[in-house]
Amino acid sequence: MDADAKVMESRVFFFKYKEDCPSATLEQADVAYNDYKDFCVKYCQENPEATTDCYKEFLITQGKQ
Repeated sequence: MDADAKVMESRVFFFKYKEDCPSATLEQADVAYNDYKDFCVKYCQENPEATTDCYKEFLITQGKQ
């Protein structure tokens, strides 16, 4: 799995993140997006055969889901 292929664009991330975390500020969403990108790269390196949605896995690790 290519990490770059799994990382969603920032616009899509912000839209989804605001739905899942409505109280998040723009600054918090920006920090979360950078954390999400790092998480996806690491997750894909550690789980090369995974077909899991990196965004959902990220939310779980953040205690958001």
